[in-house]
Amino acid sequence: ASHPAFIFSIYWFLILAVAKIFSGPQLNVDAAAIYIFAAVLAFTTPAIFFKKKDIEAENHMVNRSPLMYVVFVVLQALITIGIILHVQAQGFSVFAALCAPDKFGGDFIGLRYSGKIISTVYIQIATSINFACAAMCGLMVANDRRYALPALLTIFAFFPSIIMMFLFGDKGTLPQSIAFYCGGLFVGWISLGNPTIMTKRAAVFFFIGFCFIVPTIVIAMIIKVVGKFQVPNAMIVDYLQYYFRSYVVGSIYAFSDWLNWYAGQQSIVTYTEQNIDKGMFTFWGIAKYFPTGLHMPNGYYLEYFEVPEIVQTNIYTAFRGLIMDFGLLGSLTFLSIIGWISSKAYQLIINKYFAPLSQVFYIMLIGAIYASSLISLCTW
Repeated sequence: ASHPAFIFSIYWFLILAVAKIFSGPQLNVDAAAIYIFAAVLAFTTPAIFFKKKDIEAENHMVNRSPLMYVVFVVLQALITIGIILHVQAQGFSVFAALCAPDKFGGDFIGLRYSGKIISTVYIQIATSINFACAAMCGLMVANDRRYALPALLTIFAFFPSIIMMFLFGDKGTLPQSIAFYCGGLFVGWISLGNPTIMTKRAAVFFFIGFCFIVPTIVIAMIIKVVGKFQVPNAMIVDYLQYYFRSYVVGSIYAFSDWLNWYAGQQSIVTYTEQNIDKGMFTFWGIAKYFPTGLHMPNGYYLEYFEVPEIVQTNIYTAFRGLIMDFGLLGSLTFLSIIGWISSKAYQLIINKYFAPLSQVFYIMLIGAIYASSLISLCTW
């Protein structure tokens, strides 16, 4: 169950299921479902060409040196410094954030949507280190049979993401950190000859995490709703439903509508072709550092998919970028290639005593699979 083909399949099954449940009469996921079914087949089919082998020797990932703990603590301290410097760069007081985080979060989000927040390198570096720390924490706690220390390390790893969510309205960093954390966790399990993620211990672990994360996200969304719209308490529930549909599965409705337009069918929004060279959109996170002369709009897409009072988003999943770059057939071919590389990397992790590149690739892949419902990780 830790095979990339399985994780990709079950993830997209759950995303489509939730989108369908919350679609209602005004939203349609049919076009998206047809393409995503083909995408899942394209990604997973290469796995059948890799012969199953018995797991060989333990890779001894359970050996956690004191240096790993030291590095983890130092990096967490750097994240904290980055957050403090970012707050001060906006002219805010760190003391005010500590005393009244709800009021601070509302004020900060209000400034953010008015375009008055200054982008700083401090928060960019802090966010990047935070992702690395989340993956490292997953490796550290994967095979620790204790409960207190792994729980403490996990809370410590996610604490910066939670702070960013409450204070800055950064709704994406926490779930992305969780994805990288799970990547590290799975690598730790696989490396000791336990390739299943469906154990009783894992179920308890994820259940406790779910009970903690969901209320945290809901509270952060309430702060954002109040900060952005200044709505009365009686309307918060209605706005939360709107935000859930927009931010959790809105990209599926948007992609389905865009795909209808792309195929010449009826669509809610009329879209425009973006002048981006082939392959540049999917790998913009790398391509933007080269002298291409191209300009990517803020938010990547010019159009907003909107059904008034139901959903609004400018996120269209990673699949729109793939299709824009490579076409329908080319996008499926691209996914097949990534599926082949993923299956090969997974086999190396299982059957090699030491496979650091494959382990790092696997951790990044878990993060990319989560992000695929939003956009290509390489676009960031």
